[in-house]
Amino acid sequence: MDGISAVKALRLAAQQGQTIYTITRENYSEVLPKLNHSDLTLTDVRNAVNAGKVVTIHVSEIVFNGWTGAGYTILDKVSGAGAYMIGGGLDGGFVSFIKSLKGKNLKLVASLFIGFLEKRPNLKILLKSAGGVFGQLITTVVLGVKFYTQCTDSTNALALTLVFSLISISIALALFFIFAPWVGLIASILIGQIENRIANVLISRGC
Repeated sequence: MDGISAVKALRLAAQQGQTIYTITRENYSEVLPKLNHSDLTLTDVRNAVNAGKVVTIHVSEIVFNGWTGAGYTILDKVSGAGAYMIGGGLDGGFVSFIKSLKGKNLKLVASLFIGFLEKRPNLKILLKSAGGVFGQLITTVVLGVKFYTQCTDSTNALALTLVFSLISISIALALFFIFAPWVGLIASILIGQIENRIANVLISRGC
């Protein structure tokens, strides 16, 4: 994913002729059926609007350098703070890349990567320690932004951010001791998807 951002995704969608919607509680029921995005993205939009935020998003997913997804912004009308989101939080280029690999291509990439690491033991150790940590760091940041922008109670948002941060740290440590380096990062991203879905449930209940 080369340089994609929420703003760039919105601009590309507009250049393709897509309608850009600004969604509030007032027009939410009218606009939502017109959107064609992943369940995670639509859940983010729904939770943000229910929390009184303003969401700007394009109609359908776009494709950019092999990445497929959505770019959207979430604005807090009271504080003026904004969040710039890609896909459904953790939806992104790496996950799309993994999904796109099939059969012999996946085996080839895996064998080349493993062979590369075996010849560089120091790098292998570094990736083992950093892979899972990196994935969980991304999860922590994404969920922190999500809680801050979509929870109606700022105290609950802070508490949930701290709780999920502790969970992410624990998972990162477990990945360090249990998984091989290339598995640790992938496992971390998949676990992050689960954490993201749990966060969506909590947000939908008002945090």
